[in-house]
Amino acid sequence: MQKMKYTIGFALIGAAFFYLIWTSFKASFQFSLTPSELFEKHSEYEGKLVKISGIVKNGSINFVGGSYFFIITDGGADISIHYKGMMPNTFRDGAEVVASGRFTTAGETFEATQILTKCASKYETKKE
Repeated sequence: MQKMKYTIGFALIGAAFFYLIWTSFKASFQFSLTPSELFEKHSEYEGKLVKISGIVKNGSINFVGGSYFFIITDGGADISIHYKGMMPNTFRDGAEVVASGRFTTAGETFEATQILTKCASKYETKKE
């Protein structure tokens, strides 16, 4: 009887541990979409946390009242981004960025909660 209690206890602890690992892995394993991909399957991503990657469109950056407004493009589609917070030092026209946030088709602007910029090519090793 005592052995059965330990077995059940360890099984419950193992199941809880597996569940925590699985949910953490699922949350961190998220692909970034291009604006074209997002618009193509917009109903699938409605209200969900998504990452959008693309290039900051030249001349689109505006800073108004502590908020950034800019456009990300992939050459096929553009999406307007609103972000309130600190921007990375490498954020500028033509920079490759990844914006995380929730997508809603009701709004005209993607509300970003995080902005990441990819490192400039000057930091990459030279290819010969």
